[in-house]
Amino acid sequence: MPDSNASDWSDLDLLTVSEAVGRLDAEIADLRGRLGVMAEGVEREAVEKRLQLLGRARENAVAGPKIRRRPT
Repeated sequence: MPDSNASDWSDLDLLTVSEAVGRLDAEIADLRGRLGVMAEGVEREAVEKRLQLLGRARENAVAGPKIRRRPT
């Protein structure tokens, strides 16, 4: 079941790099704040996993689009 509190990232392709990074940073900060007061359990594990995914998404956003090359 999707997290009803998670951000909607359906418009990610329309954002500039700085806008995407800003939104990712805001969501990461929010989740880290919530994580600080959570007890161990399934919900905490879900938040930790989402933080990992958001961290990778941030790294990818900063790196920019990948250039695909055709084999010659």
